[in-house]
Formats: sequence, structure tokens, C-alpha cells
Amino acid sequence: MSATVDRWEPRQPSSVHDVAAAVKGRRLDLGLSQGDLVPRAGVQRDSINWFERGNPAVEVARVLSVLDTLGLRLDLDEGGVDDCYVVLQMGPSSA
Repeated sequence: MSATVDRWEPRQPSSVHDVAAAVKGRRLDLGLSQGDLVPRAGVQRDSINWFERGNPAVEVARVLSVLDTLGLRLDLDEGGVDDCYVVLQMGPSSA
């Protein structure tokens, strides 16, 4: 079963593992290896590998670069004082 994020369908991930699964699924759907993604996203392969394994210590800037490269968008939305969440939505890919 693919971890693909459906086009135009927002997802509310509950952990870094959910975001990592969406990123890996999108990368595989585009037919890209981690090595293919490295020059496009401008990050080291170790960063992609660590992130796809759900390692929360990967720098946010690197994660955002990978998301952008794969045509994914990370939206922060504040629905109230105690209701902040993240929505991962696929947009058009430039990969």
C-alpha cells in the first residue's frame, strides 16, 4: 500500500512519521530514488534517509526543501488557542 498523499486532499499528520511516509510515497510515485532527489532538493542523502525514517532531528529547512522539490506543501493553520495543526497537501510537482 502506497503512502501517497492524494492530490488536493489535505491530510492532518499526527507525527513526523506521517509526514515522512507522505514524502517517501510521493518520491516513489515520481519514480525518484533518494539519490535522484539529492541534487534537486539540495540536501544530503543522509538527510533524506533520516527524514524518511521519521527522525525528528532533521533540520526543518532541509525538510521544506524536500517537500518543495516533491511538489508537497506544509501548511500551518491555527484554528484557536489550543488547536494548532499541520496539513500536508500535494500541489503541482516541479520534479
